Amino acid sequence: MPTIFSHLRISALFIASLLNRQFSCKNGESLVVRSADEHDAAPLKELVKTMLADGNGQVRLLEVNSATKEDELGAIVNHRDDPNCLFLIAEPDQKVVGCLHFAGSPLSRLAHRGIFGMGVAPQWRGQGVGRQLLQTFLAWAELNPMLEKICLAVVANNARAIALYKKLGFQEEGPTRDSR
Repeated sequence: MPTIFSHLRISALFIASLLNRQFSCKNGESLVVRSADEHDAAPLKELVKTMLADGNGQVRLLEVNSATKEDELGAIVNHRDDPNCLFLIAEPDQKVVGCLHFAGSPLSRLAHRGIFGMGVAPQWRGQGVGRQLLQTFLAWAELNPMLEKICLAVVANNARAIALYKKLGFQEEGPTRDSR
């Protein structure tokens, strides 16, 4: 059963996009976290397929995922063109190994809040990729004057992700009901 977490913060100046940010992974490899672009659609589709096939910690299941390369491209463009949305990828050596997407509510009365999802390729978990994606996202969110609350859903047995979310200031709001 997914659990809802949230993160509250005070807004500041807004920035439209992030420049490339470079980090070192725990395995010593260099990692770039950047805004996704149109060229990332095919690699993102493969990353999602790999993560869902692994199944560990994923809210969605492979058998219900029908996203195409065109769907991924549409998501990238929609996130890029909306100032209250963001789509990040993580890549060592120009290979996409992680992603994070955030969408603020399209409803004007709820535009101050949004939800994000993220994932990391199984062979890159535990290397700090998720932390770098999340920290880059939170730096962007801190500068977005619309945002006051960030939410996410995580499966209850994903202890590593839950620990990361709590370390970075997210607070548990409770389990969702009937999340089938």
